[in-house]
Amino acid sequence: MDFVNLHQSINRRERADLRQNSWMIRINKNADFPYSEQLPGQFVDGRMALDWDFEVPDVCWQQWTAGQYELFLEGHLYLADSLTLDAKANLQGISELLRHERPADVANYIAGGLYVLIIYDRLKRELTVLHDEYGAMPVYCWDSYETIYLSSNVFTIHKQAENSISETALCPVATVEFLKYGYLPFSDSVFRDVVRLKPSQSAVVDCEAARVDISRIHLPSYLPPDMRYQTMEEAGFALHKAISEYFARFNSADYFLGLSGGYDSRLLAQAVKDFSPRCLNFGYPDSTETKLAAEVAEFLNAGFTTESFPEDLIACHGASIADKQRIMFTLEYAHVSHLQQRVREAKTDFFLDGFVGDVVLGSGYFYKKGGSVKDLLNYLFLTMNINEPARENTFYQEMLYNDPEAISDAELSGLMTGGIRAEIMKRIRRTLETVRDSAEMHFDIVEAVRHYTRGRNLIAGGPVGIGNYARAACLFVDSRVRAGCMNTKKKLLIGNVLY
Repeated sequence: MDFVNLHQSINRRERADLRQNSWMIRINKNADFPYSEQLPGQFVDGRMALDWDFEVPDVCWQQWTAGQYELFLEGHLYLADSLTLDAKANLQGISELLRHERPADVANYIAGGLYVLIIYDRLKRELTVLHDEYGAMPVYCWDSYETIYLSSNVFTIHKQAENSISETALCPVATVEFLKYGYLPFSDSVFRDVVRLKPSQSAVVDCEAARVDISRIHLPSYLPPDMRYQTMEEAGFALHKAISEYFARFNSADYFLGLSGGYDSRLLAQAVKDFSPRCLNFGYPDSTETKLAAEVAEFLNAGFTTESFPEDLIACHGASIADKQRIMFTLEYAHVSHLQQRVREAKTDFFLDGFVGDVVLGSGYFYKKGGSVKDLLNYLFLTMNINEPARENTFYQEMLYNDPEAISDAELSGLMTGGIRAEIMKRIRRTLETVRDSAEMHFDIVEAVRHYTRGRNLIAGGPVGIGNYARAACLFVDSRVRAGCMNTKKKLLIGNVLY
């Protein structure tokens, strides 16, 4: 075997270690990569190699050359002044921004979308990785002894470690945290030394020096209560304007709508009524929400399909979950895999769903689950103290640790030692420190911390996986829509009044 074929063989073997529907960047700390030519699904320059493997790359992966820059986009994004969701048009807009802006500052011009944007400067040999403001699209980083790895899938990084002199051992604290909550609300990864980029964070890599810098977290801030929209008219006008601007970017593409019958999905159905979306419902046939969904579809003159998840759902998709899951998340991944299959079969351009809309524009995080009858009545009759000042950190620490949906320490059969509990509490405190920089009122903190933990992981599980086969449009992570919700007084959100 000659030299070229030898390295192509090595290259193929390494590519095979990619998890399906993922990408990976390697920065070699010691020397340039020796590959004499690049294979499809690969970009190599000096010490940097980027590999990707997607089932439907035309949907979820774009490459664009702009002078000295090479751009790679997973998912979709749109600039604030853009009138389209078309990936190439927005990448063209980014290439124009790069004439006068630093790559890391491009994020300031992106208004929304679920995306990872990789910008490589050929002249400086510098790599910049940006992702959505909500932090839902996973980006993991492992700075090992010999190589810096970045990937969209934590298991892709772990696979590399198995073939390396370095190791990524399981972290006992994160492992117990995962068993307790069903996902990782406070830890980055179950593997030691592997970090996940947080909301609004970027990673900049000097490929020649083999040094990675991860930016600080900057969460969007809440306005003081007296500066927010105080009336239904003010809030309704602002949100209607933001939602209208979002949907003005849509065109006559094919839309597949998850129509549960809830507030958020009915709002989406109304917004895309002119595009005659196909509607899919997975509710119980006799439930109120399913009946509402059917009525909405009939009103819109849209195709409507209701079906149940297969009884053997987990068995059907077990292999798929093992191969495609990007994050440690068990709360709904089997049915997400089924949705992925249905979206792929539909061969649609966009999949729309409310996703976290019920808790961005609604009040899902304000009601105290497991609370007293008084708590429930205050919630139902909108008599809660919506301008309650922040409480002591210890209150939020206990609230987060003892989540009503978590397994109790006693049920963990001795796995939750005093040392592991103390370390989880330390990670909760770090989470609270991050969130409290952007929120000062009690319910703002409750809402913000839930978005930061549960919300972004729910999106990373559902829409991100669906986005492998169709662009997953998330109205409620649009920066203007989200800002409108944050800047509305809480009493208009409690009980879904504004909906």
